[in-house]
Amino acid sequence: AIALAAFLASAVEFVEAFTIVLVVGVTINWRSSLVGALAAVATLALIVGTLGVAIVQWVPIDALRLFVGVILV
Repeated sequence: AIALAAFLASAVEFVEAFTIVLVVGVTINWRSSLVGALAAVATLALIVGTLGVAIVQWVPIDALRLFVGVILV
């Protein structure tokens, strides 16, 4: 159930991001739209690749859950 909820939330975020890229591509130009999207993907991959493992190893899981729970409320 949690995996399905996370997948659906990610799908909604993807649709929102795709809509923004589509609007910028249609109104301004496709080159800047696609360059911006690729820069965002590269930045996200870099952040997750470097900080993802470090956070999981150094911060206790209960503290992470509390932090995420407070943010979501």
